[in-house]
Amino acid sequence: MIGGVSIVISLCLASETKAVDFLQNFLLFLVYWVMPWFGIQLVEFYVNGRNRVDDVLDFYRPRGAMGGIRWAGLGSFLVGIAVSIPFMASALYTGPIGHALKGADLSYFVSAIVAGGLYFICTARGRRGTAVPTAGESIIVDGRSQ
Repeated sequence: MIGGVSIVISLCLASETKAVDFLQNFLLFLVYWVMPWFGIQLVEFYVNGRNRVDDVLDFYRPRGAMGGIRWAGLGSFLVGIAVSIPFMASALYTGPIGHALKGADLSYFVSAIVAGGLYFICTARGRRGTAVPTAGESIIVDGRSQ
C-alpha cells in the first residue's frame, strides 16, 4: 500500500504539469475496480444476509462469515469488469459504446449492475429456504427451540 502511494506521488511530482491529469486518471482507474466489488458487496450484505453476524471475530475466521474464497464472487467481479470495457470513456481508453455516447462513461454503472446481478444469480441456490436468525432469535427445528 505504501509502495503504491509512493509510486503515485513520485509520478505526479515527476511531471508537475500533468500531475492533476495523472491523478484524475489514476482515481478513475481505481473506480473501474471498485464498482463491481461494490455491486457484489451489496448483494452479499443485504440479499444473502451477511449483515447479521453476532460475533465480529467471525469475520476473521477461515470458515466464518467472510472466510474462504467465494468463486462466484471472483467470477462475477471479473465478468463485471470485462463487460464494462466497451462502456469506458477516459483519457487512457475509450470503448466503442463510450465513443458512440460522445464520451459518457457508463462503465461504472454497468460493472456494478452486471457483477451484482450475476453474483445474485450464482448465489441463489444458497439462499433458497435458508433463514439467518438475528441476535436474540432462536431456530425451531423439529418442534424444539435451538
